[in-house]
Amino acid sequence: MLKKYQQNSLEKLTSFLQKCAIGKDVYRAYAECTLENFGRQGVYNDAGFTNIPYVCLRLPTGGGKTFLAAHSVGVACKEYLARDFSLVIWLVPSNQILEQTYDALSDTHHPYRKALNQYFNDSVEILKVDEARSIQKGTLQSNTTIIISTFASWRVDKTEGRKVYEQNGSLSSHFEHLKIEKTANLEKLNGSSIPVHSLANVVYLNNPIFIIDEAHNARTELTFEVIKRLNPACIIEYTATPKTKGNDRSNVLCSVTAAELKAEDMIKMPIELLTTDEWQNAISNAVKQQQSLEEIAKAEETNTGEYIRPIVLFQAQHDSQTESTINVETVKNFLINTMHLPEEQIAVATGTERGIEGKDLSAIDEPIRFIITKQALKEGWDCPFAYVFCSVAKVSSSKDVEQLLGRVLRMPNVKRKEKNELNKAYAFVSSDSFYNTAKNLQDSLISAGFTSAEAADLIEVAQAQFTLGKFFGNIQVEVDNLPDLSGLDTIVKNKIDIDTETKSIVIKENITEDEKEAIKNTLTSESDKEKIEKAYQEIKSFIGKTTSPQKQGKVFSVPQLLIDFDGEFRVFDEEVLLPPDWNLAACDKTLTDEEFPTKVDSGTKGLIDVDSKGNTYTYNASTIQEELSSLIVSSTMDKKGLIQWLVKECRHQSIPYAQIIVFISALVDELIENRSLHIEHLVFMRFKLKDAVKRKILKLYQEAKKKGYEELLFTQPGVVKEEISRFKLGEDFVFPSLYPANTYYNGSFKFSKHFHDNIADMNNEEAECAFNIDANPNVEFWIRNLERQDYYAFWLQTSTDKFYPDFIAKLTDGTIVIIEYKGSDRYNNDDSKEKRQLGDFYAGVSASKCRFIMLNGKDWNALKNKLSIETEAKYN
Repeated sequence: MLKKYQQNSLEKLTSFLQKCAIGKDVYRAYAECTLENFGRQGVYNDAGFTNIPYVCLRLPTGGGKTFLAAHSVGVACKEYLARDFSLVIWLVPSNQILEQTYDALSDTHHPYRKALNQYFNDSVEILKVDEARSIQKGTLQSNTTIIISTFASWRVDKTEGRKVYEQNGSLSSHFEHLKIEKTANLEKLNGSSIPVHSLANVVYLNNPIFIIDEAHNARTELTFEVIKRLNPACIIEYTATPKTKGNDRSNVLCSVTAAELKAEDMIKMPIELLTTDEWQNAISNAVKQQQSLEEIAKAEETNTGEYIRPIVLFQAQHDSQTESTINVETVKNFLINTMHLPEEQIAVATGTERGIEGKDLSAIDEPIRFIITKQALKEGWDCPFAYVFCSVAKVSSSKDVEQLLGRVLRMPNVKRKEKNELNKAYAFVSSDSFYNTAKNLQDSLISAGFTSAEAADLIEVAQAQFTLGKFFGNIQVEVDNLPDLSGLDTIVKNKIDIDTETKSIVIKENITEDEKEAIKNTLTSESDKEKIEKAYQEIKSFIGKTTSPQKQGKVFSVPQLLIDFDGEFRVFDEEVLLPPDWNLAACDKTLTDEEFPTKVDSGTKGLIDVDSKGNTYTYNASTIQEELSSLIVSSTMDKKGLIQWLVKECRHQSIPYAQIIVFISALVDELIENRSLHIEHLVFMRFKLKDAVKRKILKLYQEAKKKGYEELLFTQPGVVKEEISRFKLGEDFVFPSLYPANTYYNGSFKFSKHFHDNIADMNNEEAECAFNIDANPNVEFWIRNLERQDYYAFWLQTSTDKFYPDFIAKLTDGTIVIIEYKGSDRYNNDDSKEKRQLGDFYAGVSASKCRFIMLNGKDWNALKNKLSIETEAKYN
């Protein structure tokens, strides 16, 4: 089952591909979608692929990229290409990930394969490149065929010697009876006009979908050229760290945050960090943490039945010929001889010793609890039981640390645990500086796909850290010009050192605000002073974070609008809007020329089609038959099969299935009888017909909801009913502890009363509005309401969708104030009028316990008045 953020990502991909299919303008589609997704238009980088969709979905480590990629194959095939089946080239960065992906997609019980099967009715073939070299034409016509390969299998600057480009007699059937125009761009035999019967040419003929895993590894000019040679229909990238600048940048279509992963229980958050000077202490603390977690896990199993065996990942130092190191053998000996751990609980995973290979670490009878490595574990290695990361090596923002940290972030069984200790990860590091370690771990998290703000929040100071010395020790600040310390107070001078080799000031222990200023005064360069200031503020951020109202344990609740529905009060949502006597089967079943602009060409018995720009396309009868005969599903589909297919594709969760069957059956009859379209025409255009039917059903459904909405709330258009006894407020919505914003505000305004530590993104006018709310003395706390996040945000039901007000404030006397900011240019449009009427209605039902205001631009006086304290009864 898709998580909410995964569903949102797929919806954004679907919207983009539909816009590309309808408007046939990928540049405009990307601009429109990025404006909707990020609040600003992105500039599309075609990378030489003219008008071919080429987009990237960004998900951090632990986000389920492969699962989403499997779904995106079906979305691209159905929503953009309008095909029953498609050839897919699935590119991965390494042989290890290739084997894992192949095994998962080949297993009919695996969630990845199930995702594919739901789009293609189990007609799916999974092949490696070597297997694909004997693929039959019938396989491609009757299955979605996925060829999994590494970048290297295709990424060559010369075709000689590569098997995918070689003549292969077993592929000859693909090249029979080809029209001359189809062979024009194929590789030819020795300068002749005869196509090479190669896998590469077969791929070219089938215009494949490309899925690129870990796409940041595939942004070279050579990669682009090879993909072009294979004639892609569309390209979908997945990565945690897309390249966002330069001519080889990715077109990021959507971006998932750490908070969204946490909200869906995909990852453990935060990572509790403890640093100690001695490596033995780091290991000892990690072992004790594992043993404590294992006891907690047993209690969890007693309560829930879920088995967890917490595992520690140790990162040892590399071997050295010239100096003594804390290598794998040293760590293992310490665990056995000093910590007295049974040897069967310890495994070594290095390039030469593969102690975990082939083992099921989640098995109840598996004894392994401690894994020692010295670098990144095998790519794609996954074990959600890994809870503790311990490093005796120098922690830096290296690939090794990034991957090892990623291993301890994944949540077992993707389910929040009753015991909160099992919802976090733990890091123990041998280091003489907590600050430097925390910064480097943050850098590693950023490399794993988290934003800088998220990375900072992911690191939490262990309580034991406050009792240890050198909490701030040895903070190295590189400067352009070393200072003259002769005039510095002795106390301050003793707290710092000068490292002439690296041109650095080393802060050895905690400094006060005045001491920081004294150090800055010894520097001549403004940029050097800024570096000291930045280091000081970062030090403070680790222990001096302002505790948000939510973390103080305060509760923020807002009453919901309820309606008396059949004698019981329930939340006023879209389900109550539909009139009880409405029936889709009784609605208009006509698709007009405008709704489905396809008609029969009386001269050729073919079809004339018109796209969204008014361009005309003609398909003669022979072309239609040729296309249908090449697709096994289409060639056997009759009227009954078409109706069944349309019913499945056009189902609606709020409309009874029987009504949809009757509606679609009558609609198909109407097209045949009144518009002279034959069944083969409709089968040929079925994907376009599907889109037209879905739009028709949605239009009728929304019209019915609007009518129901007006009957419930209004006596006549725009006039709210005086009799509102069917409505009341209650069943408070309580803002949860998680706040999964898609992007966060990082502008110039600073806030002190926001309910959560972070604030969802705002434009400049909204931020100014938020500043006026935050600065008002009557406001106890407030929240930037999340949009389209039902579980995490407050909303009111309109006639068409949900209205998520921009801000909600709680005053010091308990009054709730709902605030919507509107620019003056949008204040009087129909959407704003409806929301304003609804907000006023809500406030009226509350009997002065709640208030609503829609600001007309920067009317801060009106906002101030709405935030005033009054003596009347308040909502509690």
